[in-house]
This record gives sequence, C-alpha cells and structure tokens, in this order.
Amino acid sequence: MSQINLHEIIQQQQEQLAAIQAQIQALLAGGVGGQERRQEERNGGGEVAKPQIFDGSLAKVGGFI
Repeated sequence: MSQINLHEIIQQQQEQLAAIQAQIQALLAGGVGGQERRQEERNGGGEVAKPQIFDGSLAKVGGFI
C-alpha cells in the first residue's frame, strides 16, 4: 500500500470516529434508552418475550435457523 492510500484511510477513519463520537454524545444527552423507556411507560410497561434456550438437540435446530 502506498503512503497516499494510508493517509486516505486514516482520514476516513478519523471522520468515522468523529461521527461515532457525535452519536454517542447525542445518546448520552438524551439518556441512553430514554425514548424506549418513555414509550414503555405510555404503553403500561409490558414484558418482552424471552427467547427459547437452545439445549443442543438436533430436533430443535430448525427453530433457531
């Protein structure tokens, strides 16, 4: 790889990192999961269905694919 390509890659990664950091800051400012919690409160809470635990038997493989 030439030096030019490495510099371009570094620049792209720095831009991506800055975008990710901005997203993290936005989430922290709004409270992580805050919107989902408010929606649950409006809907009266509710419980999420738990996934079935796979015991490794071949008969149950189709349910997990």
